[in-house]
Amino acid sequence: MTVPMTLRRHRLLRMVLAVLLTLLSVQLLGAERARAETVTDGNYYAGSAPTSGCPDAVGNRLVAFQDSKLFNGNTADCVGWQGSSSAPKSVTLVFDLLYDRPLSSISITSTATNTFWGFDEIEVTYRSEAGTAYRVAHSEAWDRSRLDYQRTVAMNNAQARFVRIKLTRVNQFLHFPLSEVTFTVGSGTVDPTPDPYTQEEMDAEVSVPTRLVDVYGQYLYGTWPGKLTSDQQLQQDATDEAAALAGVTLDTTTYDQYGGVKALGRSTTHTGFFRLEKDAQGKWWFITPDDYKFILKGVDSTSATDWGYATVVKDTDGDPLGKFSALPDEATYAAAYSSERTEMSFVKANLMRKYGVTGWETPWRDITKKRLIKWGFNAQSKWSRDGGLQMPWIGQITAPANVKRIASYAIDPFDPAFATELDKQLSPTTSIVRANVNSPWLIGYFFDNERGWDDSVMTTMLNGTPTQYPAKAAFVAYMIDTYGLTETNNKLGTPGATQQELETRKLSDNVPSGSALRTEFIGEASKAYYSTVQTAIGKYDDNHLFLGSALVPGWRSSLAWEVCGRAYVDAISLDVYSNNADYLDTYEPYDTPVLNLEHSFNVHGRGLHSISGSVRADDIADRGTMHQQFSWGQAESPVFVGSGWFSYYDQAITGRASDGENFDFGLVNQQDQPYTAMTDVMAQTHQQLEQRHDDAPLPITGTQSVCPD
Repeated sequence: MTVPMTLRRHRLLRMVLAVLLTLLSVQLLGAERARAETVTDGNYYAGSAPTSGCPDAVGNRLVAFQDSKLFNGNTADCVGWQGSSSAPKSVTLVFDLLYDRPLSSISITSTATNTFWGFDEIEVTYRSEAGTAYRVAHSEAWDRSRLDYQRTVAMNNAQARFVRIKLTRVNQFLHFPLSEVTFTVGSGTVDPTPDPYTQEEMDAEVSVPTRLVDVYGQYLYGTWPGKLTSDQQLQQDATDEAAALAGVTLDTTTYDQYGGVKALGRSTTHTGFFRLEKDAQGKWWFITPDDYKFILKGVDSTSATDWGYATVVKDTDGDPLGKFSALPDEATYAAAYSSERTEMSFVKANLMRKYGVTGWETPWRDITKKRLIKWGFNAQSKWSRDGGLQMPWIGQITAPANVKRIASYAIDPFDPAFATELDKQLSPTTSIVRANVNSPWLIGYFFDNERGWDDSVMTTMLNGTPTQYPAKAAFVAYMIDTYGLTETNNKLGTPGATQQELETRKLSDNVPSGSALRTEFIGEASKAYYSTVQTAIGKYDDNHLFLGSALVPGWRSSLAWEVCGRAYVDAISLDVYSNNADYLDTYEPYDTPVLNLEHSFNVHGRGLHSISGSVRADDIADRGTMHQQFSWGQAESPVFVGSGWFSYYDQAITGRASDGENFDFGLVNQQDQPYTAMTDVMAQTHQQLEQRHDDAPLPITGTQSVCPD
C-alpha cells in the first residue's frame, strides 16, 4: 500500500517548505548539535484502536505525546489491546516525531500482570522524512513467562522522523500491553520544522513497506557465517558441498532400497507395496515393499519449484515493492518469476545462479538426494515432491471444489454429490491414484488438509436446513433411529415435534456445545466421510494405503472426528507442532497407526519467525536438539509410525506469496545453504529412531472411547 496521491502532493509541497525553513534554522541552530534530551513533542497513531488497560484518547486515534499514557513516566499503567477471536494478530503503532531527529536510542517498556498479557514478537522500524521505506532497528521474540519487558534499542544517531512499533501475538486471545516509550536524541543534523501528519496520513504510514532483503533474499540486517556477497560464493558452495558429499550413498547393508531396516527382521507377508503391520509386541510399523520395518522420516515440500517458497515482489501496477533492495534480473532469471512477473522465488533464482541458469535441476537433485540420505531422511512426505528424486512418497488427494461445506471448511459427507464428485476426480487415467496404482515407491494418500468437524461445524449444521446441509437431515435421522422420536424430543426439549419439524428447526441451543450428542454425531459424520473416501480410492487403487486426513488436534477438528472413522483408514494423520510427544497418549487406546505429517522447530532471527513459542528454539543447533527430543518421544509410542518435517526450504523473509507466512521452517535456507548445526543432530537422531521404537516399553492404555458403539 502506498500513500494516496493527494497526500503525496501535499507532502511534497510541505517538504519543499521544510527545506527552506531548515536552511534558515541551520544558521541559528548549527548543522550539528549534541542533544541529550528525550522527545516530548509528537503524535502517535495505533493501526488498531486501544481497547483496554488505560486506552489513550478513545475515539481519536491520533494522540499527542503529552496526552498519552505512553509518555507519562508511569510504567504501572499502560495502553492495551484486548484479545478476542476476531482480534488482529498484530498491532502497529506509528510515532511521528514531527521532524527528522538523530536518535540515540528508543526505550520500550511493557508491564504485564500475568501471562495472558504480553506479546510474542516485537519489531521496531524507522524512516527519515525523505525515506521511501522503513528500516529495521530491532526485532525479537519474547517469552511471556517473563512478565516485564524492557528494551533499549540503540539507534546510533540514525535520522528518524517516523518510528513504528509492531506487536505480534500467536494467540488472538492474548492481551497486548504497552507502558512507556522513550525517544532519546543523540548527535547529528536536526530539522526543527514541525509538520505533523494527519490521522489519514498516519493510517497510510502503517502500511509503508519495510526494506528487508537483498538480491539473494537475505535479511539486510546483521551478519553471519556464510552470508552471501556474490554469485561466485554460491558457486563455490556448490563445489565444496559436492566434494563433501561425493561418497554418500544409501547403506544397503543396513537398509533395503526403500529405507527399511534389515536388522529388525523381515515380514513373511509380501504384497510388493507399502503396508502397515502390528508386530508381536503390539507396536505398529510401516513395512516396505521388500518386507522390512520402516518408520517414516519424511521431508515436506521437497520440490524446489514449490510456489510456497515464492513471494510477492511487485504491486499490481508492476512497480517493485519497497521490501527489496534489488531483485534478480527478470530476463536472466525469468523462470524464477510468475507469468505475471508479480511473484518470484528466490530459491529458484539462487539455484540458477548456483548450478546454472539452465539444467540446474540435475546437480540440485544429486545434492539433495545425498543431503537427505546423510541426514537420515527416507521419504518425501507431504505437499510437493520432486519426481526426479527416487524415494518413498506420500500423495495428496484434494477435495472436489464443488461439494457442500459447513462453516466454510468442513465437507458435508452426507451430501450425495460428495461421492459422485470424488469419483469424477479420481476416475481419469491421469488422476493421482490411477497414474500411480502400480508404483512401489508410493506409500499412500492423505485426503484434503487440516479440515475436519468441530463444535463450530455442529452449531452451523444444527441451525441449518437439509437443503443447506444434508447433514442436518442425517442428524435428525440418526437421533430417531438411535433413540426413537419420543426420546429424541425428550433429549432435545422439543415435545411433539415431527421429523420434518426437527429438520427445519434451529437446534444448536437444544444440543448444547460440548454435549455428548454433538460428539456422537461427529463420530457418525467421520464414519460417513472416511468410508466415502476409502471407497472412492479403492475403486481405482487397492494397492496403496489410505492415510486419513492431515488434521490439527483442537483446530478445525475434534477427537471424535479423528478416531471414529478409523475403521476406514489405514492410519490417522495429524499435523502437530509441539515440543511434547504426549499428544500420542490420546490416540493409543484406539490402536490405530498415527502419522505426524507436519512438525518443525524454528528460530526467530535473520528476518524469519517461529510459528509458536512451544517450537521456538534458542539457536540453529537447538532446533536439532528439540527435534531429537520430540522424535525420540514420538518413537516411544506403539502407535507412532512416522513424521514429516515441514519443510525443506525456509519460507521467504518477505512472506509466502499466498498468505505472507515467513517462518524459519527449513532444513536449508533460501540460498540453498543447509543448517548443518541442526542437520548434524538430525542425522544422529534418525539413526536410532527405529531401534528406539522397537525397544520402547508398551504403555498401559485405557479403553475409553469417544465413539458411539
